[in-house]
Amino acid sequence: MKKLLNFIKKTLILIAAILLPGIIMVSCNKDVSNSSPAKSSEKPSLKSSCAESAYTLWAGQNMNAGNLIVWNDLTTLYIEYQITDTVSELALKEIHLWAGKDLDLCPHNNKGNPKVGQFPYYANSTTSKPVGYPYLTNPLDYRLTIPLSDLGAGCYDIIYIAAHGKATSETMWSEGTRFVPAPGDWATFSTYTICCDDQK
Repeated sequence: MKKLLNFIKKTLILIAAILLPGIIMVSCNKDVSNSSPAKSSEKPSLKSSCAESAYTLWAGQNMNAGNLIVWNDLTTLYIEYQITDTVSELALKEIHLWAGKDLDLCPHNNKGNPKVGQFPYYANSTTSKPVGYPYLTNPLDYRLTIPLSDLGAGCYDIIYIAAHGKATSETMWSEGTRFVPAPGDWATFSTYTICCDDQK
C-alpha cells in the first residue's frame, strides 16, 4: 500500500512538472484578437433616458413665465415649453425654435439678432412646421421631438437652442446667453449637452 501511494505521488509530481510550463505560457500569452479595448478608448453610448435640464422662460426680459425642459434618449432630443405662470397674457400664442451644433447656422441678421421667422420649428393654433408637427392647441405646454440624426448629434455634443415664444403681450426666450451684447436685442440661446452613458 505504501509503495502504491509513493508511486501515485511520484506520478502526480511528474505530470505537474510536464504540464506546469505549458500552463504558465498559455496564461502569459494575451489573445489580442479577443481583448477588449482600454476603457479610455471606448466610445460612450447614448443613454436610454436622461435627467431633464430646465431653463427659465423669461417673458419681457424679467417675468418668469415657466420653463423650457430639454432631455434626450437614444434617438431623440425633446424640447418642451411649459408655461407655469397663471397670468393669461403669458400663455403661448406661438413658438419658434432653432437647435443645432453650430450657433453660426442659426438664422440671424447682420447685427447678429436671430430671425425667428426663419427658424425651422414653428407652431401656433392653426399652423406648424415642419409638416407633421402638432399645432399649438395647449397654450401652456408644447413639446418638440427632434431626431438626433437631424442634428448630426452624438455623445457629449453641445446643442445650442434658440427657444422663442410669443404670448399676448410679451415675447419670451429661454434662459441663457445673449446673441448680441447689451444694449442690443435681448434674445438669448440655451446650451444642452447630449447625455451619454460611460458604462458599456
